[in-house]
Amino acid sequence: MEELDLGWGDPYFLLEILGKMYSPSMGSSLAPQNCTYAPDAGDPELLLHIKAITEHTTGNEYKHYLITNGATQAINTILRSWKGMYGYKNAVTSHLGYPYYPHMIGKSGLNYVTADLNKYEADHKDIMVIDSPSNPMGEQLSKNFETSTIWDAVYHNLIYNACPAIKPAHNVYVGSFSKLLGLTGSRVGWIATNDITEFNAFRHESLMENATVSVPSQKYVKNILQTIDLMEFMKFGKNSLDQNREELQKLASLTGTDVQERGMFYCFEVDSKMQKLFQDAGIKYVSPAFGDTQLIRLNIGQTNAILKKAVKAVQKTDKVK
Repeated sequence: MEELDLGWGDPYFLLEILGKMYSPSMGSSLAPQNCTYAPDAGDPELLLHIKAITEHTTGNEYKHYLITNGATQAINTILRSWKGMYGYKNAVTSHLGYPYYPHMIGKSGLNYVTADLNKYEADHKDIMVIDSPSNPMGEQLSKNFETSTIWDAVYHNLIYNACPAIKPAHNVYVGSFSKLLGLTGSRVGWIATNDITEFNAFRHESLMENATVSVPSQKYVKNILQTIDLMEFMKFGKNSLDQNREELQKLASLTGTDVQERGMFYCFEVDSKMQKLFQDAGIKYVSPAFGDTQLIRLNIGQTNAILKKAVKAVQKTDKVK
């Protein structure tokens, strides 16, 4: 039986769109003599694009921007810097969230704490890590925790149906081209902040880890942004993802849960019988840890063709059983 990968969060639907809208035209910009170290904060022209994108998607104007090796490295950099600067003890996330959060927080020397963020009251020992829209539930949070807060905003744009006005109070914003353009392999993300002291600490921490971010990756992303109409791309992305939601909604009568309207995942509670059904249908999925509750998380960002096959496989297997 063909295995259908609805597991890890690669946004294949965006790569399909990008493949139609963009043809590489980098020419001599990648000649060996042009592949030296990047400026410490990142390519100046790419930083201008990032500033414009961030202001458009959030309505916020930040004073300082730093290009990082993806959003993961951005969050690691912030966690380590804040722990060293302020002596924080804990990093708090929602009960679910990005699967790497626990290990990222642990390797930063902080205690990993999960909580119902709508009810949680932070104290001076806490760093808040708020992914909004969240992974995997697509929930948006608008709250002030009165302690240092990272807004992991990789899904906060038109593509993922995020409401622009709903955003947490935060000290640092984190974005990524992995989810904006679908380029998970380029490893280009960014940090935005208004605090110059913290910005300098982030830049130093990032520099000591990466010795600057890959020049070819930055040039590749910059070339795409110079070539495509990003607003049009995001509209196409939203339409494509909404079509994928409609496809997976065909399973709602079976799972008992509607597809989430925001974000990039379909998450629902299951029992062992339902888990076996998806396994027998050849569906590869992620099982988020949430106490004794069993969950299945499906990637809505697969191609529509794969999702159609997956839906048919589940329905066929269900009828056989």
